[in-house]
Amino acid sequence: MRITNASDFRAWIKQIETNTSLTPSEIARASGLAESTLTRYMHPDYPRIPQRRTIKKIAGRFGGVMLDRSGVEEDSIAFERRLQAEAETLGLDPDAIARQAIENAIKEKRFSEWMDANREVFEAKARDVDEHGLWCDRYRLF
Repeated sequence: MRITNASDFRAWIKQIETNTSLTPSEIARASGLAESTLTRYMHPDYPRIPQRRTIKKIAGRFGGVMLDRSGVEEDSIAFERRLQAEAETLGLDPDAIARQAIENAIKEKRFSEWMDANREVFEAKARDVDEHGLWCDRYRLF
């Protein structure tokens, strides 16, 4: 579900209510929030969506949310709450660290596949150097 406004947020919470048979207060408690926090946002006249960290807490427990242009997305990697809380306390961004690790893994995999695909060329060049030497061997002074 994509959350772009307060109505979308309320619909998402209603969907969680339906799927889990929990009240908004119970959803808040299960997410580690004060009951009054979620109650305030559920009021039909309240015009704003919650802060990103509030939505992240709920999404971490119940999932299924993406915010437009605000950077909150459903995490595809589940972190242990303790590790995530400790990382954030230390000023680290677990999402950025995970993203960087995935990018590095992709780069390493692509490089490995490229090396495997071109292994014959490298071996042929090495054989050529073994048989004929380097083109600059005659100019070496050592």
